[in-house]
Amino acid sequence: MTFLTRQTSSFTSGVGLHALGLLPMVLLMGAAILTIVGAMGPIEFLAVSGVLGDVTLILFTAMLACTPLHIVFGWRWVLKFKKPLGLYTFLYAVTHYLVFLGGFDFALGLATGEIWNSAMLLFGFASLMVMLPLALTSNVTAMRLLGKSWKVLHRLTYLAAIFIALHLVYLGDGQLILPLYTVLLAVRLPSVKRQFRQLRKHRSGMTAASR
Repeated sequence: MTFLTRQTSSFTSGVGLHALGLLPMVLLMGAAILTIVGAMGPIEFLAVSGVLGDVTLILFTAMLACTPLHIVFGWRWVLKFKKPLGLYTFLYAVTHYLVFLGGFDFALGLATGEIWNSAMLLFGFASLMVMLPLALTSNVTAMRLLGKSWKVLHRLTYLAAIFIALHLVYLGDGQLILPLYTVLLAVRLPSVKRQFRQLRKHRSGMTAASR
């Protein structure tokens, strides 16, 4: 019964995550259809699509928080959400970039020139490029082929976090994200991890003794 309950809970949480992950894309597609049929103007569509950046940020932050939550509280169950959250982050980051290109009628030369002339855009594009190999290797086959190198490669997540934080700083919205990402990355340091592991052991020992 416990096993069945655990499996049901895992399935429900998985379905819920995918439903939430796909909802913004469904809304964007709806806005695109309304724009095509003339019920929504291009300016309104760009306003809706601008939310893609916020969605990407929320998903990436949630993914980045999974390991610290496990380290601090011992919540192993959150780790299973890292991969889907990371892939959804990449999906929306790519879509966000495609909408940006659409503003230049998909003229790569013009868009590239704009990116090079703006630190904000440059750091945003750099974070997308860092995410690309992470998304392409987020599968069992890549893990098997890369072996120990897979973990080393996926440490690029930290670089992506830095680029995203700088992107937001230049956008003028980095006041919260910069310290938050600093904490989430600091928790991963071996010395900090050991401290939290010892603290959890101490608390569990006290709990057992009180019984």
